[in-house]
Order: sequence, then C-alpha cells, then structure tokens
Amino acid sequence: MSESTLTSALKPSVKTLSLSAIKPYWRNPRDNRAAVDKVKQSITEYGYNQLIAVDKKHVIIAGHTRYLALKALGWKEVSVMILDLDDKKAKAYRIIDNKTSEFAAWTDDLWTELRELGDMTSLQPFFNEGLKELVEKSAGADGEAPVSAKDVATSQAKSTARFGHGDVHAGKEKEVACPECGKQFFIRA
Repeated sequence: MSESTLTSALKPSVKTLSLSAIKPYWRNPRDNRAAVDKVKQSITEYGYNQLIAVDKKHVIIAGHTRYLALKALGWKEVSVMILDLDDKKAKAYRIIDNKTSEFAAWTDDLWTELRELGDMTSLQPFFNEGLKELVEKSAGADGEAPVSAKDVATSQAKSTARFGHGDVHAGKEKEVACPECGKQFFIRA
C-alpha cells in the first residue's frame, strides 16, 4: 500500500451527501435485506453513528445496509466517509468489512452487560433467541445467580484453607476454583 493510500485510508474525508447521490455497488457481495429493519430500528433508537464509506464517485464501499435503512426511514442527506481506494482495494474492502465480523465471538461479559441493563426489551429485536431466557441460562446450568466478588472471596478463603493457596495468577486475571464443585473460572483482578 502506498503512503498516500494508507494516509487517506486512515484519514478519510467526511462529507454530507444527498442520499440520491450515493450509489449502491451493483455487485455487493452480501445480501443485506433481512438486516434492514434491524438497522432502521437501531438508527431510530440510537442515531446514525457509523458512517457509510464511499469512493470518490460516491459508490458504497461499506454500509449498504445503513444506506437502505436510511432510505427507508426517509432521510434525504447523510454524512459519509470518502475513502481514497483504487477499485481493487475497494472490492477487497467490501468483502473484508463483512467477513471480519465472522471471526469475532461474544464473551461472558455480554451476559454481565445485559444483566446490568436490566430491562432488555429494546434489545430483544436484535436477538433471534429469547434474550431473557439466554441471560437466565447464562447465570448457570441450575439458574444460580451470577458470581459476586463476595462469592469469589469466600471461595478463595475456603481454597486457601483446604489447599494452602487461594488463587493462581494469570496476567490480569485470576483463575479461581470453587472448593465445593471444583469448577474453574477466571475473574478480572
């Protein structure tokens, strides 16, 4: 990648365009239709927070679903990022932008975040599964409550009394074993 392409890719220009001036890529490699209603709802509830990326001719590189959602919502103009990528790089980025999410995975912190939100009604449309049931299931196989700091301290004290040590340090996390059942888990230190 040349220095100028790298610089422009890292620092795209932002411009407000009429939605009618933005052109969907004619051979977009992803079928986004099933996601449009979800993105419409997200934009309605949380705002337009992730800009559509277009090339210098205003052809969409990334953001086809947002474009369709905004159009369905009746928006007339929108801020976009204009990327200075040649045709080959734009084609590659269209694919990469969609494929990289397949490598990500949810961590158990999702359940903590959801529990802390409490009312998850507004999030349910974004999940195929029953969200309340998923969160309850995540608390444990028997539906027990999430582990608290007090539970961890109690478990460590019992482990120290039984084995002479209470934890094993692993970086910024502690591996803790339940002295009752032996189940091991990590907590943030």
